[in-house]
Amino acid sequence: MPRNKSDVIAGLTKKGFENSKNSHHQYYTYRALEGKLSDVYTYTSHSGKELSDSLLSKMSRQCKLRREEFLKFVDCTMTQQTYEQNLKDQEII
Repeated sequence: MPRNKSDVIAGLTKKGFENSKNSHHQYYTYRALEGKLSDVYTYTSHSGKELSDSLLSKMSRQCKLRREEFLKFVDCTMTQQTYEQNLKDQEII
């Protein structure tokens, strides 16, 4: 089910992702709770107000989450602490 692009971006930025402006895409890089910038990132296109299922799946993989987890993350039912622990368990950060 497509999601509103601004809602997804708001969910990401509330959970530690920072916008790194790029000429073609909007990149969002995860900053860990300790303040260190990580290698985890995702991006969206400038066009459109909705993100397709396909793009949401790609974004979830970039964020190292299953699609269902990613949707919980951006819907704010998964905390940033839980997300970060997930990344630590996978030895990503």
